[in-house]
Amino acid sequence: LKLPSLKCPQCKNANMFASYFKLKLRDKCPSCGLEIGNFDVADGPAYFGIFIVSFLVPILAIIVEVNFSPALWGHALLWVPAIILFSYIVLIYSKAMFVNIETGSAINNLIFLTIY
Repeated sequence: LKLPSLKCPQCKNANMFASYFKLKLRDKCPSCGLEIGNFDVADGPAYFGIFIVSFLVPILAIIVEVNFSPALWGHALLWVPAIILFSYIVLIYSKAMFVNIETGSAINNLIFLTIY
């Protein structure tokens, strides 16, 4: 399993995100000039993140319950921060994945338009 790169999809030198905290894409890559900010991933990363986290967390919660049987407050202390952290991490990488997919399709469309 290989995670999507958080670098510029074209040159792989500069970071794709201007701010990881706000998950804001750079307007333009400082290295190659690719306008990363023009790629619109819409709500795709959020839906993808919800799907992954809502599948992963209940399975892990059941495993913890069966093996350790913590109190209800123990589950709350464990899973509330875990859900926030998992959601944030999945959102970063799914947004990078969608930008990489969109960049690849944009490059393929450009090649198609120049050939035909």
